[in-house]
Amino acid sequence: TDLGAVVHNTTSDTTSLMSPKLADDASYTLFQRSFWRQLLALAAPFWFRPIKRDDGSMHAIGLLGVLLVLIFATTGLLVKLNYQQGEFFSALSNKEEDRFWAAVWVYFFIIVVAVPVLALKEYVLQRLGVLWREWMTDHLLKLYFCKRRAFFRLSVGGMEDKVTDGGKSAEPQALDNPDQRIVADVEGFTSAALNFIVVFLGAGMRVFSFGAILYSISVNLAIFLIFYAFFMTGAVTLIFGKRLAALNFVKRKCEADLRFALVRVRENAESIAMYNGGERELYGSRGLLQRMIENNLQVIWAMFGFEMFQNATQYLTGLLPALLVAPQYLAGEVEFGKVKQAQDAFMMLRFSLFVIANRTDEFSSFATGLGRLDALLKAINSDGGEGDGDDGERDAKKAKDGEQEALLGGVEMQETANTTRVAGEGLVLSGMTVSVPKTRRLLIDQLSCSLKPGESLLIMGPSGAGKTSLLRVLCGLWNAEAGHSNSFGGDNFFLPQRVYMPMGSLAFCLRYPSSHQDASTNAQLAQALHTVGLSDLAEGDPNREADWAHRLSPGEQQRLSFARLVLRGRCDSVFLDEATSALDTPSEARLYKTLSSLCETFVSVGHRETLVPFHTHVLLLQGEHHHGAWELVTSHEFLNRKAAGDASSLARPATFGGSEGGA
Repeated sequence: TDLGAVVHNTTSDTTSLMSPKLADDASYTLFQRSFWRQLLALAAPFWFRPIKRDDGSMHAIGLLGVLLVLIFATTGLLVKLNYQQGEFFSALSNKEEDRFWAAVWVYFFIIVVAVPVLALKEYVLQRLGVLWREWMTDHLLKLYFCKRRAFFRLSVGGMEDKVTDGGKSAEPQALDNPDQRIVADVEGFTSAALNFIVVFLGAGMRVFSFGAILYSISVNLAIFLIFYAFFMTGAVTLIFGKRLAALNFVKRKCEADLRFALVRVRENAESIAMYNGGERELYGSRGLLQRMIENNLQVIWAMFGFEMFQNATQYLTGLLPALLVAPQYLAGEVEFGKVKQAQDAFMMLRFSLFVIANRTDEFSSFATGLGRLDALLKAINSDGGEGDGDDGERDAKKAKDGEQEALLGGVEMQETANTTRVAGEGLVLSGMTVSVPKTRRLLIDQLSCSLKPGESLLIMGPSGAGKTSLLRVLCGLWNAEAGHSNSFGGDNFFLPQRVYMPMGSLAFCLRYPSSHQDASTNAQLAQALHTVGLSDLAEGDPNREADWAHRLSPGEQQRLSFARLVLRGRCDSVFLDEATSALDTPSEARLYKTLSSLCETFVSVGHRETLVPFHTHVLLLQGEHHHGAWELVTSHEFLNRKAAGDASSLARPATFGGSEGGA
C-alpha cells in the first residue's frame, strides 16, 4: 500500500493515527522488497551513471573511495584503542609501572592520529552529501519543470489514491507538497543514506574485528551476543519500526500543510484583508496546528515505549561480560585487563549488531522520505490522468512498476505535437472532443474549424462551458479525448487572465519566459511599455527589483503581459484567456489592435461583446449540459443577429447543434 494513500486517509481523521491498520499500511522496513526497490531506484542513477569529468561524477567517486579508506582506518584505530585499554588496566592490576606508561603513551598517540581522521571522515561525508543532493535536486527540478509540465499536472492531480474506510481506493488526490519533497526530502534522503552507508560498513568491520577479540576471550559470550542481537533487532523493527514510519510520514505532511497554508495567506493577504478573513484563517491554521500537535504527541508516546525497551535491554546486558568472564579471571586464567577488554569489546560489538534496533526512529524517518520521493517520481513519470494517449499509458505503467528511468536519461523538454504545423497554414482543429480530465464530463463534442493567416477566433459561452478548457488543450496542458490540432507545431504565445509575475527586476518580468538576460535592450523594453500604455514604468530603471505581483494592479499586470508579446516579436498563434478582463474598453481596444501585427492567428476567450469586432469568427459553446454542442459563426453574423434582435439565441447556445454557422 502506498503511504500517500495512508496519509490522505489519516489526515482527514486524526483519531485514525492510532489504529493498527495505519501501522500495517506504512510498514516500510528493511525486511520489505519495496524498501530496497525504492532505494535502488533513487540511488542508482547517481552512483552508477557514466563517469565524466564535467558533471562531478569523478569527484563523487573519488570522495567515496576516500570515505571507504577512512572507515577502514577508523575501525583499525578503535581496535588498537581497545587493546591499549586492556594493556594499561592489566599493567595497573599487576603494578607494572613501565608497562603502564608505555601503554598510556601509545594510547595518546593513537588519539592524536584518530582525531583528524574522524574529523576528515565527517568532512568527506558531508561534502559527498552536498554533491549528491545538488545532482539529485537539479535532476528533479528538470523533471518537475520540463517533463510534460509536471509542475502543472501535480498541481491538479497526482499518483496518490484516496483510501476510504472500506480500504478501497477512491478518486486520485493531488500529490501533497512537491516543493517540500524536492527540497527537504532530498536533503534528508541523501544525508541519511550516506550516514547509513558509513554506519553499516563501520558496524560490519567492527563486528569482525571486535567479534574476533571477544571470541578469543569468551566463546560463549560471543555466540550469545550474536543470537541475542538478531532476535532483538527483529523484535524492535517489527514492534516499533512500522509504527514510527507511519507517524513520521504524517508528521511531515502536517508540518508542510501548515507552512503551505501560511504561505497562501501571505500571497493572498489583500483579498483576505478585504474579506476580513483573519479569524477564519486563524481557525484553519489552528486546526492544522492541532493536527500536527496530536501527531507529535503520538510520536513522543511511541518513542517512550521504544526508549523503555531499549534502555531495559541495554542495562541488563551490560552485566553479561563481567559475569561470564569473571570465572576465568578468578581462576587466574586471564588478566584483569582482559575483563576490561572483553567489556569494551562486548559493548562495541553490541552497538554494531544493534545498529538497526538503536536507529529505529532514524530508519523510520528515512523510509518516510524515501516513500515520498518515490511517489513524487511516479507522479512525474505518470501521464497524470489527463488523457488516454499511448504515451500516458506507457508512463503510467512504468510508474506503477517503479521504474524511475527519467533520472537515468534526458529530460523531455517539449510536448509531443499532434500534427506538424506548416508555415502559412493557419490554425486547424479537426474532430476535437474535450472532456474534464479523470471524469466523463463532456465539454466539447467533435469541434472542427480552421483559421487562415489573418483570421481570429473569439470563444464565448456560459461559465463552465469549456472555454478555458479548450485553450488548455490547444496549449498542450490537457489531452483531447479525440481529434487533433496543429496548435502544438508552431511558435505560440499564451496570455492568461491572471498574470504570473516572477521575483526579480522589471526587465526580468518583461522578458519572461525567456531565459536570455540580453534578449532585448533597455530601449526596447521602454518601447514595449509605451506600446501597451505603461509609460510610467518605462521612465524608471528596468533593472530595479520589487514585488511586482503586489506593486502592479491587475490591469497593469495584464498590460505587462502584452508587453512580453511585443518583445517576443511575431509568432504563429496567440491564445488569450480573458487577458483584458481587468482593463477598460479603450485600453482593451488599444491592445487588440496590436495583435494582428504580432501573430498570424489569435484565439481569445472572453465574455465582453466589445471583443467581437476584433475577431473574424465567434465560437459559441454550450457545455456539458447540452452534450458539448457548439456553433461557429462569423463575427459579422454574430453582430447582425444581435442587431436584428436575435440576441436570445446567441445568449442561449442550447438552440444550436454542433455546426459551423456562417464560417
